[in-house]
Amino acid sequence: MMVSRSRIASILVLTIATYLASGHVISREHDPDSKVGDPCTDGSDCYGNTECSTNVGPGYCTCKAGFEPDDTLNCVVGAEVVGGPCRSGVGCEQIHHTECSSTSTEVGKCKCSSGFQGEDGSTTCYQAAEVVGGPCSNGFGCEHIPNSDCSSRSSEVGICICLAGFHGEDGGTTCTQDPESKVGDVCIDGSGCNGNMECTSKTGSGFCTCIDGYHADETLICVAGAEVVGGPCINGVGCEHIPNSDCSSSSSEEGICKCLAGFHGEDGGTTCTQDPESKVGDVCIDGSGCNGNMECTSKTGSGFCTCIDGYHADETLICVAGAEVVGGPCINGVGCEHIPNSDCSSSSSEEGICKCLAGFHGEDGGTTCTQDPESKVGDVCIDGSGCNGNMECTSKTGSGFCTCIDGYHADETLICVAGAEVVGGPCINGFGCEHIPNSDCSSSSSEEGICKCLAGFHGEDGSTTCTQDPEESKLGDICTDASGCYGNTECNSKDGPGFCTCKTGYHADGALNCVAGDAIIGSACNHNLGCEKVPGLKCNGTDDQGKCTCNDGFHADGEGRNCVQDVGSPCNPSVGCFDPAAECKMNQMGDYTCQCREGFEAVGNICKRMDSGLHIRVHVEEAKDIDIEIDKF
Repeated sequence: MMVSRSRIASILVLTIATYLASGHVISREHDPDSKVGDPCTDGSDCYGNTECSTNVGPGYCTCKAGFEPDDTLNCVVGAEVVGGPCRSGVGCEQIHHTECSSTSTEVGKCKCSSGFQGEDGSTTCYQAAEVVGGPCSNGFGCEHIPNSDCSSRSSEVGICICLAGFHGEDGGTTCTQDPESKVGDVCIDGSGCNGNMECTSKTGSGFCTCIDGYHADETLICVAGAEVVGGPCINGVGCEHIPNSDCSSSSSEEGICKCLAGFHGEDGGTTCTQDPESKVGDVCIDGSGCNGNMECTSKTGSGFCTCIDGYHADETLICVAGAEVVGGPCINGVGCEHIPNSDCSSSSSEEGICKCLAGFHGEDGGTTCTQDPESKVGDVCIDGSGCNGNMECTSKTGSGFCTCIDGYHADETLICVAGAEVVGGPCINGFGCEHIPNSDCSSSSSEEGICKCLAGFHGEDGSTTCTQDPEESKLGDICTDASGCYGNTECNSKDGPGFCTCKTGYHADGALNCVAGDAIIGSACNHNLGCEKVPGLKCNGTDDQGKCTCNDGFHADGEGRNCVQDVGSPCNPSVGCFDPAAECKMNQMGDYTCQCREGFEAVGNICKRMDSGLHIRVHVEEAKDIDIEIDKF
């Protein structure tokens, strides 16, 4: 009897339903129990007494409530405890204020979070009391100690400290206000200064200072009595009630109250009186601040006090009647204004004397600086003038230097005397050799030098000419510091010894003379030079004379003169390949090599046109001998 498939399916469903209705359970095998720290995803993949730490994305298996990890990280009945095993940052979730010491697969321990403490084996971490000297970081961790702050504003651990004006013992939970603030203590927004004090700033940070009628004693506590010159001060405060005074210290080091420049006062006095006469070199502002027979050098901004016309500085720098004189005192670059062609020898607060400018002279006590009868080579001149005697200025506009006119030269004192400039003669500041063609001064500074011939020229000391070197250098001649190579050669070393090589566009003939034309296969070379300026060529001799041959990856062209790159040799896409039938392209390995262009195919190490029935490859062994191999396709 045949039974249909649908009939079999109906019987099977009825049988299973009857089996389940009778209390039976269909079971399946599942994975073994998971361990703490095993990876899981989207709340699944954790078996036994474990569960996934997250319902979304990747996480780690951890014990369910009422279970704890044992030494093998299996979850067994019990509560998680401080010091118990964990890993991958899980296994401590049921203990408040804890974390796992390990965020990797390495086994760690459950430990109390920062600011909490608990004994190993306990199931709780309780908050530790904040104390002076206790740990803190990022400006937090001391909030429950009034009048305290954290010493660290970063993630580095600091300690809880009492604010300025408060004190407390390490381990204590309070910061007690000091009975009296001190001058120089920090205050904020006008508050934080105790006793007979006030803050220098109503907004932001300032310093504590004494109120009017009080002054700082030797301990910087404000006591009754006025502030006095010579009294203690600190951080730039403590002298506010002495007009025209200031504290000598703007730092945390103790200083004293002192009178401002232009004022004076006795130690212990409460006033600073303006000096009856200003002194030469005193600072003045916007044309004012100079007393007596003085004026300010600047009408706008900062300047210095100097004597008015008809007055000069005496030995104390007070302006008294009488003209300024050469050798008289001056300071800060002022005090000589009324002596033409003079200047002060000091541009600082150290005292100097009035002296004549270069090119001028005057006697001490005199009121004038007279131009020297003869200028010297190297003296400064301006706009074409300022050079006396047989001299001229090197510049018609702006600053220049004095130098001899044609037919004169510098003697040993740099005075211009009759006679032509000569090789080896004295010069200075880059001048004194202008009338010797192809020469230069060996010194471009105020130190004396000598006239010398330029590179490529020579001349005897005492001669008036520098003659071009007659010899034509040869390939391989020794040179030094980029000089010593003549004609169509140049030195291959800019610093130290080297060898002469042909300039670009020249090559060595059989006698190693550099002649016009680029080097080709077979050209002479020496000391590994002579082929380097033509791509693809190399010298086959190092210390001895050799010939130019093709470099590795190159072969002779059809004429046997130049080297072209082999098919498959490395190339630079910005330069290309020397064979017009090849182009620089990236191969399958990601390297740039010379490959045949479209319409050409590689035959050996060259590219040939695909529709050509005949290809000629020329192989050069010597410059004079050419072998031709003909391959027929």
